[in-house]
Amino acid sequence: VSRNVVESFLHNHIFYNSEQQSQRYVEMRNAEVHIPAAMRGDPEARRIYEAAIRNSWEAYDTLRDGLVEANRKVMAAIGKINGQSDKKIEAEAEKKAQEMARYVVPIAAATQLYHTVSGIVLLRYVRMCEASGTPTEARRLVEQMLEEVRRIDPAFVAQVQEQPRPRDEHLEAHLSGAARARAPTGLADLVAYDPKASAVVVESLREVTGSELPADQLLAKVLDPAGNAAWGDTLNTWDHSPILRTLRHVHYTFRKRLSLTAFAQDQRHRMTPGTRPLLAQCLVEPLEVHTPDIIAGNAAAKRTYDDAIAVLGSAIATLRKRGIPDEALCYLLPNATNITFHQSGDLLSFIHKWRLRLCFNAQKEIFDASLAELRAVQAIHPDLTGFIGPPCSFVAARQPADKQDDIAACCPEGDKWCGVKVWQNFNAAKLTPRRPF
Repeated sequence: VSRNVVESFLHNHIFYNSEQQSQRYVEMRNAEVHIPAAMRGDPEARRIYEAAIRNSWEAYDTLRDGLVEANRKVMAAIGKINGQSDKKIEAEAEKKAQEMARYVVPIAAATQLYHTVSGIVLLRYVRMCEASGTPTEARRLVEQMLEEVRRIDPAFVAQVQEQPRPRDEHLEAHLSGAARARAPTGLADLVAYDPKASAVVVESLREVTGSELPADQLLAKVLDPAGNAAWGDTLNTWDHSPILRTLRHVHYTFRKRLSLTAFAQDQRHRMTPGTRPLLAQCLVEPLEVHTPDIIAGNAAAKRTYDDAIAVLGSAIATLRKRGIPDEALCYLLPNATNITFHQSGDLLSFIHKWRLRLCFNAQKEIFDASLAELRAVQAIHPDLTGFIGPPCSFVAARQPADKQDDIAACCPEGDKWCGVKVWQNFNAAKLTPRRPF
């Protein structure tokens, strides 16, 4: 299916499990894309659409090759520390170049995935496959999913007789307008929180444990990974810990701005859901996009990048004049397209996300947004967030003093270590240490 249908439908809720092919790590050798029915029925529209797609892939190939050298310099320095071979260093440089090149690829790009849902969620898919902002591709996908279920369990489908809710009965279609969302002042603006959050957690902890420790000591006992072994559990048993469940009572809401490619990663953190805008809102001239730092700093790469985005924008404008509907035009939006959205969640879920995304191996755009979130929360609730950092900081906290310089003991990434002993001086408030890439 297309990336569009994954992000707008299959992953636009919390009740699923997916194993999806990565654009970050898997080279896209061929321009495999979804072609909407509106293009298939108009030869000239299809020609314009496919030409823009081919141009994007050519730009992807150019960027993927052209950015290897810039990334090799960084990866060679890290590889030297790690004792990596030249072949391994070259492979890492190519992966980093590929990670950045994929921003010019449109969301029409095909992907493959295993997608697991319960029976009730499948029925919800049937009901909601005509929702406003959901591409028609989703309906065909759901029909095929139902056929597969009917083949092995015909009674399940026959007894329920669920039907899609018609598109014009979804309120979103009637509320659609031309209002432009104002951009956040930063990557992640904290717009809502409970000023009494710390007191709520302390009171909940006393309920759970009966502890009479002073509030500051009680919070430190619970939140410090050095003293609470649950934080270092690789099975993420946090919800099975009576004391850590108290962090579910603390909620935050951020207003954020990310590219579609970074949002697709953020979206996978299902317990901190975001309200992605209907993609038709992004069909503006010129397209509003994110540019990765290493591309912005490379004149040749920047020209290739800007030209590819401009071609997609021009194709969208031309096809719109031909009467092609917005639903079909959205497939030409590049991964780089910026969206503004709200994201909410409880503290325990945000800690899970921050711990993963503050790893220096995380994609820089989502790393920067996660760092901005943590900094904003630390400014108002330092007693709840003082021990939060990347995964190595949680692991190192439980290591003895003579192991604090031991990479194998402190970094859970193994041979993928970023080359920086982050656990020794990570400080979100001061934005240190700096990432090597």
